[in-house]
Amino acid sequence: MPIKNYISPIQMERIEESERAKALLNAGIDLFGIYGIKGTKTRMLADESGSNSAAVTYYFGSKQGLYFATMDHIVDGILEMTNPFIEVIEEKLKSGLNKKEALDEFQNLMEGFCELFIEDNGLERWTNIILREHASPTEAYDIFYDRYYKRTQNIMRELIGNVTDQDSKSDEVMILAHAIFGQTLGFLIARESLERGLKGKKIKKNHHGIMQETIRINIQAMLGRG
Repeated sequence: MPIKNYISPIQMERIEESERAKALLNAGIDLFGIYGIKGTKTRMLADESGSNSAAVTYYFGSKQGLYFATMDHIVDGILEMTNPFIEVIEEKLKSGLNKKEALDEFQNLMEGFCELFIEDNGLERWTNIILREHASPTEAYDIFYDRYYKRTQNIMRELIGNVTDQDSKSDEVMILAHAIFGQTLGFLIARESLERGLKGKKIKKNHHGIMQETIRINIQAMLGRG
């Protein structure tokens, strides 16, 4: 869903120029993530942002408009983090890859995500909203999927299809891509469980190499190229 479908050009201009609008977006990240769109009241958003209830309507049209804009803001942040390594892989795919090169690029893709998921970069703060949308999708999920994740899925499918000689559009390849990506995603959404299992140790640089090597071994095993 393009942002223009729920935010008017005038409102877009207001948002871009206003610190108050940015404060409402930040309040939305935290409150929508905890309570969801139904459980979050306009007054809660106003109080959290140091604003007033009328500001939500002024900048975003409605609470739902703020919710959509919050997801759009999150996707902007994700794209800023992921584009540097995803765009490199996209260019290589356009040039053509043999099986070994496709496997290497798939590993690079997963290791790139792994690095993001274990760094202190704000992703954890966005996770609650994204998980809520996966569990009970609203129209806001279209923003996440169409602007970001669909592209990632297509890259994974194309690389796996190349490595395994399968149709990249097949159900088998889609499920395999989902399963492999899920292993990497676990370092973000189940980080607390991992750190408790590490006897309360915070994930540090010395853990990064272990995680990435584990992912590399699993990819080789699952794609039958070990």
